Parts: sequence; C-alpha cells; structure tokens
Amino acid sequence: MIAATTLFAASCTDFDDYNEAYTDNNPQGTQTLWDNISANGNLSQFAEILKKVNFDKELQNTRTYTVWAPVDGSYDVNELLSKYSNDNDLLKKFVNSHVANYNYTLSGEVDANVHTLNGKSFALQGNGSNYTYDGVKITNPNLPNLNGILHTIDGYALFLPNIYEHIFDMTGYETDSIKNLFDRYENEYLDKSQSIEGGMDEEGNQTYIDSVMVVSNSLIDRDYLNANIIHEDSNFTMLIPNNDAFDKAYNQISKLYNYAAVTQYWEPSKAIPEPPTPSKETTVEGFADSLTIRNIVANTVFNNNGYYNRWLVDPEYVNKSDTLYNTRNRKLSNGPEILSHTVGDVQRMSNGYVRVVDSLAYLPWETYNPEINVSLSTSNMPLVSGIQGTQPTSRTLYLDEQGNITQSTSGKVRYTARYLDFVPADDYSNPKIYFNVSDVRSTTYNVYVALVPSDTIEGGVQRANKFEVALSYADKNGNLSGSGSKMFTNSFNNWKNSVETSKLVLSPDTIIKPDTILVGQVTFPVSYYGLTNSKAMVRIEGKRSTWNTSEYTKIDNRIRLLGIILRPVEYDEYLKKDE
Repeated sequence: MIAATTLFAASCTDFDDYNEAYTDNNPQGTQTLWDNISANGNLSQFAEILKKVNFDKELQNTRTYTVWAPVDGSYDVNELLSKYSNDNDLLKKFVNSHVANYNYTLSGEVDANVHTLNGKSFALQGNGSNYTYDGVKITNPNLPNLNGILHTIDGYALFLPNIYEHIFDMTGYETDSIKNLFDRYENEYLDKSQSIEGGMDEEGNQTYIDSVMVVSNSLIDRDYLNANIIHEDSNFTMLIPNNDAFDKAYNQISKLYNYAAVTQYWEPSKAIPEPPTPSKETTVEGFADSLTIRNIVANTVFNNNGYYNRWLVDPEYVNKSDTLYNTRNRKLSNGPEILSHTVGDVQRMSNGYVRVVDSLAYLPWETYNPEINVSLSTSNMPLVSGIQGTQPTSRTLYLDEQGNITQSTSGKVRYTARYLDFVPADDYSNPKIYFNVSDVRSTTYNVYVALVPSDTIEGGVQRANKFEVALSYADKNGNLSGSGSKMFTNSFNNWKNSVETSKLVLSPDTIIKPDTILVGQVTFPVSYYGLTNSKAMVRIEGKRSTWNTSEYTKIDNRIRLLGIILRPVEYDEYLKKDE
C-alpha cells in the first residue's frame, strides 16, 4: 500500500482512486482485466493459464488489481507447465507473482517493490518509456481496465522461495534434520483481524467466510535465530547444515549441557562456611535439548545489510573483511573457514541467500562454549555473604593503551577496570571470599585469578599474595560430595611457587600489569548454565602465616581481586598455538 502510494503521487489525489477503475477514454477501460487479457492475441498463453487455475473469474469481479502479463513467445509455456504441474503451485508461484492489489500506474522515475498476491516482493523500476518488473522489460504499460491496470512484459517474474519456505522445500541435499527441527517448532494460527467473519455455528462459535492463517515459528524468535527469515523484505544469508553436519554439531554441543534431574547447591543466604544442608533445584525436562538446538541455529543467519557482512554479497567488499556478525550479535572471526564448507552453489532466495554446509565450523569459545569472566567490570561478580574478617571496597584501576597500570592524573588513561580490595581486619587475619559463578558448562576449564599488584597501591612496596582457590560443584548425579561436613572438594594453592606466580621480584624497569595467575584445572560433571538458583561456588582464601613474621615483609594479606576467569582448555590451547 505504501509502495502504491509512492507510485501514484503524481496522478492521484484521493485515497479512493487507488481502488477505482482507471478507465481513461480508452474503450478497454470499460472492460474487465479478464476481458482485455482474453481478447489480446499476444496473451493467449497467459489467458489459458489463468483459466486453468480458475483465476479468470477473479479478474472479472470489482476488486482492483494490477496485472503484469507475459506476452506469448517470451517464455516456454510447456516448460512452465512441467515445472508447476500442480495447479495450486501454478497459481501461487506463477500467476500470483504477476498480480498485485491496487493500481500501479507508471509515470516518471520509479523505484519501488511490488508486493504481489503470493506475498512476494518484486522490483518495479525505470524512467520514462523504459520500465522493468523483476528485471523483465515492460513492453506495453498502463493499459486501463474497468477493475485495474494491465502491463504486458517480455518474459515472466521468477518465483523464489524465501529462506523459511526453502527449508521445507529443499531438494538435492540431505537436510531432513533441519527441516524436521523447524517443523517441530512451527505453529499456524487464525489471524482474526484479517479474516472475514461469517455466522455462528450450532455451538455458538464464530465461523469465518475467508480464514487467513498465519505461520509462526519460535525458532526465528529472539532466543534462537533472532531473525525473521519469513519476512520478504529482509536480506539474510543462512547456513543450512546437512544431516551429517547437524548430527556432528548436536553431539559436540550437547556434551556441554549435562544436567542432573536434581542439582544440589549452597545458598548464599545460609551461613558460610559449611552450611549444614544444601538446597536443590529440579531441571526442566528437555532443557538440555533446547539449549543444544539454540546453539546450533543461533549462529546460522547473517544480515547481508550489516557492516561486517557486506562481503557476503558485494564483490567490492570481499577482500576487506573476514568477520561475520550473526543475528545474535556475535562476531565470528573465522568467516572464510565457515563459508569454505559450502556444498554446491550459493542459492538465491526472495529474501537473501542459502548456503548448505557440511560442517558448522564455528570457534566454540566465540559461540557455544565461551570463556567465563567474573568481574566487577562485567557486572557479574556477585559477592557471597560470609566474608570473614574482611571489608571489601570497590576501586578503579587505570591502564594505558598497552595495558600497563598508570595513574588517573597522568593523562595517559585509555582503559579503566574495577576491582574489589579485600582489607583484613588486622595484620593477623586473612580474607576468605566466596563467589557464585553462573553459566558454567559441563566441560573442562583452566581457572585463573586476576590480581592487582600491591605496588600500584602502596607506592612501590612489592609483595606477593599467598592464597588458596577452592571450588564447590555437584557430581554427575547432582550431589555435593561434601554435603553436611566439607563444603569445598577441589582446592588449588599458589604458595609452592609464590615468587614466580605472583612476581615477587621485580626489576626497576619492569612494566607493571595486572597479574593473572593460572591456579589449576577443573572439569565440571554437570552444567549450571540457565539454572535459576543452582550455581558453582568459588572460595578464595588468603594463606599468609599468622605466626611466621618473616612472611609479613614478603607476603601481602590484602587481596585486590580484579576477576576470576574460567577458560575452556581448548581455547587456551588455541591461544598458545598462536603465540
């Protein structure tokens, strides 16, 4: 309707004109669209097709249409009838691609999209005497009729499925897995606002003379694709995994979502340490499957109009980027590798392109198995109650462009980071800190603790930290093995090698940076991702001796915690390979 308004601006002054006959003074203007098409010797093939699918009757009523009619000899009618041997397909994919509601008269410069009866969008372009419809030359424009406008064209508009339709109609590739998946999440409902009401049935229910059914699918919603691949005016590229690629991805991702039927956890509100009884959370049935599916489809669609993705469709940008930006707002750094798994030709759709792939070659840490960073700067450092003898203070760290610690007054500040400064009550105390860690998957992580060196705060006094990191998490059956007596079962300490790990000895010209210490490796038997209350727990406890006074000059009992990092081991291996 908006497109039609744009086209009519030069010649129409009233909204009613859009639905009234454009009769002019031509005798054709007193005849219906069907009368004029059937009487035109150059449109006999098109007229025969209209009659075959019973659309001739529709073109005789008072409803206003614009028809783009292919002239005889501009297309192979036998090939067309073979391609669309079913009358329903012939009507939907051929006839309805050439008919639109309202009057589309051509005048001056035109650049618009026409929405036809089958919901497809075709380009209507040109200037003066040279116009095209879907790139096909319009040979005779603006023929008036009693119930609309007729244009003849030298060829026919090519029906293309949209990406969503293609998923269900795809042939030549083994893609049943993705087809069945979308079918499972599809829902069809009656759109009462667009349907025409009839009478009431015997049970008092509303009936409809013309029922408009609308298809929806939760897989295209925000939690999954976040891309309306049904919408005709979109411009996406979608990767469709074949069955082998789908199965491989499912098996690989599903391992990260091992859930126990019931998972035990420690509630932060209870006494710490050593709460007497853990709490429990029940996992919703099918939760792991849903998360696995989400991570398969979530990275398959890219907006071709986006800055990062223009190289997908525009040759001018092919060598200017290798990053893809999916509709879930994730940047994928290995774009060429992902696309290298395309099988066959890239297939053009009415709203973009489809690539069948034999592997979903995403980097796990960029998609479904990310690094978990717990820090104040990421606003996900939930301090658990029960800190013993310690008063935490939130402070700000200032860094220059190289990541070196600097002062806020130096004028060289490029980045800032917030950290927690745990100050013990006295020189004879050690901090004991508890944190919950969300979104842990059932996989193996290297555990890092990021500290701010003491000399940045205390004017050059360089002291190491001596501390222990312990983790609490459920076993494969969801049970906490230390229930009732021992809260933490996995402990790592750094004091065996405190000089090296905490940079106790620094030369005068050493650049001071935040100190990230690898404290150990842990494998979580169960996943905590997406659970409402159940989370893994981390304890960091200072271990400076309370009786060995010689440690007082070397070891700091104040912990300045910048963050806790759980990095998937495969990501660490990848980083080391690139060093």
